[in-house]
Amino acid sequence: MSEASQERALGRLESKVDLILADNERAAHSRKEQYEKLEPITRKADATDRKIDGIDGRLKTVEKPVAEFEKWRERAIGALMLVSLVSACIGAVALWIWRKLVALLS
Repeated sequence: MSEASQERALGRLESKVDLILADNERAAHSRKEQYEKLEPITRKADATDRKIDGIDGRLKTVEKPVAEFEKWRERAIGALMLVSLVSACIGAVALWIWRKLVALLS
């Protein structure tokens, strides 16, 4: 090879190396931008995880009293139904007795 062709070959190699370096620089810049965009998202996800943990903790402290309240509520509904049934029966018996008394006195 002649010296001119060697210099041309070196020039092409230098330009290819320059392109590779520029591409590497763009990729590094792009990664930096991605990391900068990803950081707030990661922070928000961490904050959300902390909030969820706090809510889970509060929910666990509330579950037992709510279950107890539900149990007493069901008992109250059952007692109310029983009182209603007994009241209806007493009313029916009182009405039957009243009609019998009215029939006897007439």
